[in-house]
Amino acid sequence: MSFLRKATEMSISRAHNALLVAFLCFTSLSSQQACGSPGSTTTINSNAAATSLANCSSFAGSIAIGETASGDVYLNGPSEIVGNLVVENVLALTSLNSDTLERLDGNFSLQNMTLLSTLSFPLLTTVVSINFHALPNIAGFTFTAGLSSVSNVTISNTFLSSLAGINLLNADLVQISNNPHLLNADLPLETSKQGIEFTSNGISLNVTLPQLTTAGSITLNNVSFAFFPSLSFLSGSLSVQGNSITALTADSLSVVTQDVILTENADLKEVSFQGLLSAGSIDIEENPLLTTLNFGKLARAGDVNIGGNITVIEMPVLTSVNNTFILNSTDPEFNCSIFDTDHANSIIKGTYSCQGTHQVSTPGPGPSPQPGLSAAAKGGIAAGCVVLAILLVIGARFFIKRRGWKRQEAATAFGTDGKAEMEHHEIPRNELPAGGGRHELSEQHGVVEMVARDARVIAHELPSEPLGIDGGGPAREVSG
Repeated sequence: MSFLRKATEMSISRAHNALLVAFLCFTSLSSQQACGSPGSTTTINSNAAATSLANCSSFAGSIAIGETASGDVYLNGPSEIVGNLVVENVLALTSLNSDTLERLDGNFSLQNMTLLSTLSFPLLTTVVSINFHALPNIAGFTFTAGLSSVSNVTISNTFLSSLAGINLLNADLVQISNNPHLLNADLPLETSKQGIEFTSNGISLNVTLPQLTTAGSITLNNVSFAFFPSLSFLSGSLSVQGNSITALTADSLSVVTQDVILTENADLKEVSFQGLLSAGSIDIEENPLLTTLNFGKLARAGDVNIGGNITVIEMPVLTSVNNTFILNSTDPEFNCSIFDTDHANSIIKGTYSCQGTHQVSTPGPGPSPQPGLSAAAKGGIAAGCVVLAILLVIGARFFIKRRGWKRQEAATAFGTDGKAEMEHHEIPRNELPAGGGRHELSEQHGVVEMVARDARVIAHELPSEPLGIDGGGPAREVSG
């Protein structure tokens, strides 16, 4: 019986505990509720006041941290705030945290807080915009899940050394400026409609945007390395001014609708825009180590302004520069001839100026019209004509002489009277039988003509001397 009693008591105890857990869970779930009021702002002046959010599953309206708050403030409870989170001029605040917030359907603004050193929102992924300014003690963010959806990002005057935790894929505008300790900005950003700016940050800042394909504008200042291998289109400008970069490669970039600006980059030695087809304008100046520019596919530009120690500029397929083309090279031997030809053929349509030599050169292959023959080429053609004329005269004289030689040979063959002479052969003597009478040739015999060896019919006459015929009897004459 004692055994059965003990077993029964244990079963009752377990059932009681299960019911208690279920009750607590139900109580906890039922206590979660929507808080706040749409369009309003709730101000929290201390961490104690922040505990009032613990039972809120979401919060409608904005939340502001009052200027009197200090120390640590935890905004645990809501997973979503349908409004803004504003923390400005709270000089005694040292940390701001939320272990539950996942989404902020408004602006996240932190400004002018000299003691704030910790910012921890491990579940936060979505924010409309971020504006972090004048946070001199913030060395890093704890956005463990990663901020992947933010329209606008502005971060300036912080103690940040990296942008870890900001995993933007698409944004309208990204502005990172005046963060003197920022050394690495590696973002998985794919598009940025308005643009990307990195200005006046750490002198050794590396900007890496390996997945970026399109953007509005890109502005780089005080950068030591820039990498955007997939960038193909800019609806605005590319401005690279006052940097310590040694090389800039944007071979996938095909169109820049506004300006390409490369100025005041003291260490810049190499620039490559192998895929660029068109640009609103090109402005390249005050890069003392830059000597070579290669725009292998550039066809159209509004304006071109290039200056500095440039020795070689390749624009082999240039078809149109609508406005000004100004090229001022400090190299005294820079050859302007190809651009002179482009201007003469109205490829360069507006104001044209090229500082350098203007001797005629043979341009490389391309659609640009080619200049006329050089003086050397014309001289070579003239010399060839003279030599040809001399050869024709010599040939004519040789032909005339050859005909004369043939006539002389023909005259020799026919003799001086124009009659061909028979080859000399001894004519055998024929004797008539003895005792015969007189024999005379018939009067109708006429002149005997013999056929020459060359098949021409030539008349031959028998000798006029009387032929003696042995056999007695007087000599007879053969009538001619």
